[in-house]
Amino acid sequence: MQYRGDLKSSKHAKDKDVRTSNIVAARAVADAVRTSLGPKGMDKMITQSTGQVLITNDGATILDKMGVQHPAAKMLVEVSKAQDIEAGDGTTSVVVITGALLEKAQKLLDQGVHPSILAGAWQRAAKKKRRDSRRIRRTLRSFRPRKLNQIRHHFP
Repeated sequence: MQYRGDLKSSKHAKDKDVRTSNIVAARAVADAVRTSLGPKGMDKMITQSTGQVLITNDGATILDKMGVQHPAAKMLVEVSKAQDIEAGDGTTSVVVITGALLEKAQKLLDQGVHPSILAGAWQRAAKKKRRDSRRIRRTLRSFRPRKLNQIRHHFP
């Protein structure tokens, strides 16, 4: 006979397993493109279903050709596509940063931090980032074009 407490602990264990599986899959995608990042990024050799071989270090191309099936890992591919549409650059970086956040999240979850605590903290951090970005944007708008030309060399 199974008791109500056993069902709760069984559901909790299943939730934890699903969460861990999602994090592991998403981090695997992030790790796959991480080594292609930057000026010393490594090329990846991808064999396509047609037998054709593609060599690239472009994160968006790697993600597109990977054929990701896991739902959580697919979300990283979608994040990369959204970044490409929005900014036209940073597709690999956004995936690598997300992977790093998930790595830290897993460590906190393993220490017993509840997922809703993590979600709330990330929401507060995003709100602060948006506020800071607006403040920086207002500051930059206040510069005259001549002044911007004088400080441009500080920002490659």
